[in-house]
Amino acid sequence: MAFKHHVAFTIPKKDVNKRLVVDHFSRLGYRIVEDTEGAWRFHRGSKLAALWRFNIRAYSTDLAFRAKPQPNGKCWVSCDFEVWTFMTLMFRADVATLEAEARELESILR
Repeated sequence: MAFKHHVAFTIPKKDVNKRLVVDHFSRLGYRIVEDTEGAWRFHRGSKLAALWRFNIRAYSTDLAFRAKPQPNGKCWVSCDFEVWTFMTLMFRADVATLEAEARELESILR
């Protein structure tokens, strides 16, 4: 069973600095697994962690990051988290952790 969380925001720049994105998520324990134009996939954690750990950052998490330039000169950014929970209970603090990771990136990109 997977828990999904979506965070989206716009930044006042037309392009996203790939190095800032990769560095930010690498610092949080993610590794890049796919690199395409304007979209990157990251992964961290382990499926087994859901059986013996109670830290969302240890759970197997896939992150799809997309950036799409807009006609008004801004850029729309989307972060889609998919956390493999194996029916482990999710708490508001877990959701807040994922939200904070994306919002921290938003402040870095601004």
